[in-house]
Amino acid sequence: MSSTKTKPTIDLAKGFVTQVEWYKILSLRFALKIHPLKMSSKVPAATTLGRRTLGLKGNAARMLKDIDSLIEHIKQENNA
Repeated sequence: MSSTKTKPTIDLAKGFVTQVEWYKILSLRFALKIHPLKMSSKVPAATTLGRRTLGLKGNAARMLKDIDSLIEHIKQENNA
């Protein structure tokens, strides 16, 4: 595997998220909350998915906290 950094697949800088991106964020939150470890040999661990899709850093607990604050921020933006 190469050590090059990949760009997150969900671009939060654009100011909005699509329904598909919203579903991915909620699914990632669920995966981190229920079982942060790798659950299958063919699917990456939830922490790996968090790093790839959102560009998060840290352990599962920190990622979960970051995703929770991200979800609250998105909800506030949509209600405004």
